[in-house]
Amino acid sequence: MQSERPFAETEHLLARIRDLEGQLERSRANELQLRARLAQALEELQQSNQLIDSAPMPVLLLDRSGRITDANDAAEELVGRPEAALVGVSVEEFVVVGQGARWREAMEKVLGGQPFRGAEQFFADRADGSKVILYPYRDAEGDVVGVVVTEDVEELKDSRSTLEFVNSELKDLVNRDPLTQVANRRAYENALRRESSRCARRESPLAILMIDVDHFKEFNDSCGHQAGDQCLRQIAKALGNSIRRPGDLLARYGGEEFVAMLPETDLEGARYVAARMRAAVASLQIEHPTQDRPVTVSLGVCVAVPKPGESAQVLVDRADRALYHAKNSGRDRVVVAMERGDKAVRRSVKTGDDGPVFEVDDRAEHDRPDDPSGEGDG
Repeated sequence: MQSERPFAETEHLLARIRDLEGQLERSRANELQLRARLAQALEELQQSNQLIDSAPMPVLLLDRSGRITDANDAAEELVGRPEAALVGVSVEEFVVVGQGARWREAMEKVLGGQPFRGAEQFFADRADGSKVILYPYRDAEGDVVGVVVTEDVEELKDSRSTLEFVNSELKDLVNRDPLTQVANRRAYENALRRESSRCARRESPLAILMIDVDHFKEFNDSCGHQAGDQCLRQIAKALGNSIRRPGDLLARYGGEEFVAMLPETDLEGARYVAARMRAAVASLQIEHPTQDRPVTVSLGVCVAVPKPGESAQVLVDRADRALYHAKNSGRDRVVVAMERGDKAVRRSVKTGDDGPVFEVDDRAEHDRPDDPSGEGDG
């Protein structure tokens, strides 16, 4: 029996080694995945300037000639000069003597669209000897317009705060519309599936508001794309400020169209929020060059208790049809899709014997009674 004990201990140690090897392989796979995610996030920096400013690691943005166009506070550690003194300076001023040729070779590779990760310590002021990595910096069309310089993630792999930061920023980039900073369509559709199932289980109503900016093409054509983008940003902010509960969601649906999802909101509450949105946009007083009134929005509203197993797209389609009627009945108004026979219908446009009716509801928010949506002023 005594001769069997060392053998058993050896087997135990071998099993432990195999377990550790497995953990090491998983760790390596996670590191590779992190590198890929960090590369994606950094390549999308032009869509989120906040990432530059709040990043815990040094970040420099360079144009194609190698001049610094933006930097964060942590970049001072990278090159040994205050952030305010970096913009407009050629980054080659900070490259270690003798590394200039290698630096230019790395820049050429990155400007061609390939990340660069080498063993070189390009910057002399990195007292801890950590290395940097270069990523292509792309515009909205995907063309490489410069270079992102930051620390190599391998030097940061033991930093929990950095990993958490990168993951949160990646999630934000995936779910946020870069122009308006509200949720994007992908985030909305994921939330819609989740909330539709939850409301079906609880037999509670779900409200969908489809929102379209009136005569936006004419505005864009007359004022230019920059003014059009600014207009959309202002409208998105006004719409977002009109919903106040944590579970409510505003998203950019596409182009000049937005959508709001209001779980557990009844018809009167949805009408109230829609009127508040319409009034909020009108109060911006954005001058429209081809219309005799400021920029306005039209809204289509649908409220229903989702049916178990039924696609939430049914509600979206009904709200979209209501929006169609709002656009065709004069714009700058709310149209609500109503179930046939609902006593609340006052003025309606019928779509056939079997379809819903559509209530034209163009009262302003200040014409409303007290807030029926349960949101309050918080």
